[in-house]
Amino acid sequence: MIFWKLMICLLAALVVTACSAEKTDQHYYDRAVELVEQGEMRAAVIELKNALSKNPNNPQARWFLGKIHLEDGRAAEAEKELLRARELGVVDDTVLPFLARAMLAQGKTAELLKMDPGKLSARPLAQLLSVQAAALISGQKLDEATDKVNWALAVQPDAVEAITEKARIVLARGDADNSRSILEALLQQQGDYAPSWSLLGDLERSQGRLEEAESAYGKAIERWRNNTADYLKRAVVRVDLKKYNQAQEDIDLIKLRLPKYFEVHYLQGLVHFHQQRYPEAKEAFEFSVAQNKDFLPAQFYLGATLLELGNINQADIYLSGFHRDNPNSVAGRMLLAQIRHTEGRFDEVVKLVQPVVSSDIADINAINLLANAYIQLAQVKQAIGLYRKALSLQPESAGAHLRLAAALLLDGDTATAVEQLNGALALDPTDQSAYGLLVQHYAKQKEWETAEKISADNLERNPEAAKAHSIAGELHLAAGRIEAAKAEFAKVAELSDGDVFANQNLAAIAIAAGDAESAEQKYEVVLAKQPDHLDTLMKLAFLYEKQGREADMISRLNQAVKTNPNAVEPRTALARYHLSKGQPQQVAVVLGELLQTQSDNPSILDVLGRSKLALGEGANARSTLMGLVRAQPRSAEAHFLLSQAHALLGDERAMRVALKRAVELDANHFKARLQLGQAALTDRDLPLAETHLKVLKAVASDNPAVMRLEAALAQASGDSDKALALYQQVFGSTSETLDMLSVARQKWVMGESDASLAMQAEWLTAHPGDLTARLALASAYYSAGRLDDAATQYDEVLKQSRDNPLALNNLAWQIRDQDSERALEYAERASRLAPDSIDISDTLSVLLIKRGDYDRAARISDRILSRAPEKALFLYHRAMIDAAAGNRQAALKILKDLLQGEAGFTERADAEALLLKLQTGS
Repeated sequence: MIFWKLMICLLAALVVTACSAEKTDQHYYDRAVELVEQGEMRAAVIELKNALSKNPNNPQARWFLGKIHLEDGRAAEAEKELLRARELGVVDDTVLPFLARAMLAQGKTAELLKMDPGKLSARPLAQLLSVQAAALISGQKLDEATDKVNWALAVQPDAVEAITEKARIVLARGDADNSRSILEALLQQQGDYAPSWSLLGDLERSQGRLEEAESAYGKAIERWRNNTADYLKRAVVRVDLKKYNQAQEDIDLIKLRLPKYFEVHYLQGLVHFHQQRYPEAKEAFEFSVAQNKDFLPAQFYLGATLLELGNINQADIYLSGFHRDNPNSVAGRMLLAQIRHTEGRFDEVVKLVQPVVSSDIADINAINLLANAYIQLAQVKQAIGLYRKALSLQPESAGAHLRLAAALLLDGDTATAVEQLNGALALDPTDQSAYGLLVQHYAKQKEWETAEKISADNLERNPEAAKAHSIAGELHLAAGRIEAAKAEFAKVAELSDGDVFANQNLAAIAIAAGDAESAEQKYEVVLAKQPDHLDTLMKLAFLYEKQGREADMISRLNQAVKTNPNAVEPRTALARYHLSKGQPQQVAVVLGELLQTQSDNPSILDVLGRSKLALGEGANARSTLMGLVRAQPRSAEAHFLLSQAHALLGDERAMRVALKRAVELDANHFKARLQLGQAALTDRDLPLAETHLKVLKAVASDNPAVMRLEAALAQASGDSDKALALYQQVFGSTSETLDMLSVARQKWVMGESDASLAMQAEWLTAHPGDLTARLALASAYYSAGRLDDAATQYDEVLKQSRDNPLALNNLAWQIRDQDSERALEYAERASRLAPDSIDISDTLSVLLIKRGDYDRAARISDRILSRAPEKALFLYHRAMIDAAAGNRQAALKILKDLLQGEAGFTERADAEALLLKLQTGS
């Protein structure tokens, strides 16, 4: 404060041009001086602005306002006012040191270094040179900075600013002890210079002396209350010291001054993060990143926070970006590796963690994570080598012995594994994981006596350890001693109320015994203690499903979703339920936000793809299922589902490629193999169909679909008797309409039309409401020339289903010559009910000829031929329309082109007759 008074008193003498003595602006200026002395800086700024509003050319007010702006961290405003003060005549001794500091704060290094000291007196010159030295230090130009400091000390040996920068240079050169000596000597002589204390704080912090750093920053703040930078530094140290409340005090103060400064919001996020307030931390880190997208620490912690919140996809985005910009960060690699591990992308884990393990850093977590990735990749020997390395770093760690033992067991080196497990127990006789692996190993080898001895030893040493009784229970269960197992698990439940493992095992035992009620009670015991326990909620839901208690199952699944909103399993289970109930439109609703946050999760892609298939959304199904194939390239089921999407889109080539890939991955994939067999039959590739059939029969010889394929192959091979026998066998096992019709059709093909018709009629006597069978019988009667019987069947269909488009269409066609008006009425109704059916549209177009509505008939025909341009029957009907409308040449061309081919179609004779008529003009 004395410094302020001296500068204010001397200012008038330092002004070259006389300033106005107008009372009004002087009044405001004097009031500002008083407010500064009282520490009311904001009020002082207001008074100075009032003074300048009265007299914009008041140099004292300009200089004073610039000085306050500088001390308050507003460097740009400070520079503006100081330059104006200089223009108004304030001498360089008074302006340049402060102007230099304003430029340094803004990073205007080039302009700062160009400042000419001119004829500055000793103290201002030393101050300016010290600021220039600071700029050079920040640019790592230490030799040039040393020259500036030496010059400053030459003109003023006790210049506190220069001595401080000298200490900074020494510290930058790596000589912390010498830097400390310089600072301590300086502070004993001149302890009021805040930057000296701030530098000491930096030194203490660099050496891990956080308490001392906090103290030094505090002393810097005491000597410069508006020193925002040191508030930031102290807040960081306080976070490191876990003094979160005190750190928050600093943060709140900084926010008042710099409400949008990215670093203060980063610090706020750190406080929330370390206090596990992750939603608040996320908000703070997001604000920091929004203000400065290049600030990597905020990116890292935002990714870490999102990971804690279970938002893996978003965490991946930020941590991947952080790793890309800072690939040498061990923490960044480790967090990203954890994500890849969760995703099952273990090869990526290896790429991320291997450089850490190969470096000089002895990071146990990295070694263990890399070893685990190798285990998952079935590269056990590499994992063993890493676990041995970890053990060499932590020879007294029971966990290190245990992890090595587990890997050795996988590799088959049981003797060494047992040695390591015994070593773990020697270090920690309470280590239940080691006991568990030992017991499990001997039980697997059927060395029951040894396993029981180890388990008994564990119980003797750790009688009150719930895990010891769990191990004993598992051993009894493996040995088939159910009652003994129940007793041990009951003991666990007694020692550890609500124990998940014990109660789930007791529930499983009860289910095996058919006691669903007891199983339900055990699950409820767990949920009473942990109402959000996902695995137990799912097990209880599946128990209800087995019991047919759908409402209870849905209730538990909804509870699981509510308490575990980011969990995939309960949502996909609900989605599968809706699929099973024919409600595919509900799948996306149930999956909810997981469609965005976990859009690449295989389980989600699977059930979503199935829903799109069920909805007939071919393009969406294909897009979704291609994602599933990318996520699970070796999944036969994924490729099969993709084939169904291709089929929906009519892309038969792509469908077959996907089906073939499915059976390459799983030769016994039933549905893919079956469809390939059916496709081979369609292609008349009977040997290939036989190959597929052979595999299918080995997998499921009694499956009706396999028997149908075998029957169709027999028919295609000319063995009608075998085909009939097989169709009859299938019908005998299924009693389904389609299988009855297969038998009837086979009899028809074999010339047994009466038997075929009788069989269908008999079926309808027993199943009068079976419209599929009735329509088939009507068609059969029509083919047999029994038109009245066919019409009777169609009428019966319409009695039961007035708007059945197939019955309306077929009846319209049948009565077209006898009752054209009623036929047209039926055809119009059928077309309205099934506007996308080209067969029904074709019937309507022909009937319109009889009405004389040739234009409409032609328009309908155009639409039909745009979808099926090569179908002979539709081309003939177009020729009929053209001929009736008087377009003789068009009709002739169609008929000539059509009848040149060898292909037959049901109305070929009629087409030939029409051609002859048009040619002869008869």
